[in-house]
Amino acid sequence: MKNLSRILLAAAAVAGLAMFASCADENRIIGTWETTTPQPVMPTISGTISSTQTTTIEFAKGTDRKSGPMKLTTIYEMTLPGDSIATAPLSTVNATISGTWTREDGDDDDYILAFDKNSLSVNAVSAPELGPVTEEFLSNISRFSMLEDVEVNKEKTIMTFEDQRDAKYVLKYVAPVATGTTTAE
Repeated sequence: MKNLSRILLAAAAVAGLAMFASCADENRIIGTWETTTPQPVMPTISGTISSTQTTTIEFAKGTDRKSGPMKLTTIYEMTLPGDSIATAPLSTVNATISGTWTREDGDDDDYILAFDKNSLSVNAVSAPELGPVTEEFLSNISRFSMLEDVEVNKEKTIMTFEDQRDAKYVLKYVAPVATGTTTAE
């Protein structure tokens, strides 16, 4: 009888630790994450010679543990065609959209991102035309509507996931989300 009591007590302790670890793990995505290296934009954005993108995703706590506000930002670095003296100017465009993240029911490592297109903001430094960049950004965010197999390492420094097209992403932890602010507008 003592052995059964010890087994039940040990099982309860293990279950408690598992629940504690699971609860601590629920907020693993909260914070600001950035792609580790700029990615080439292919095909290149209309009107540019070449362009790269760096994506940042900011996840904030919500009212429950299964959802919350988020913001996705992509910074485009573009090389524009050369001028009459063969100087190729550079341009930077910052595209941002807010929305919500929701943990998919039944699959704790998949997240659904819903974007509020009314929150779209596209700003530029020396960009001649924003239309092609805006089109690229809007077509690109659809791949982020489902983040599959999200994993965060123990140190909370690296996040990996697959997008809608099964492309693998590696993001580094940049900063915590500022308290008292929300990313959704």
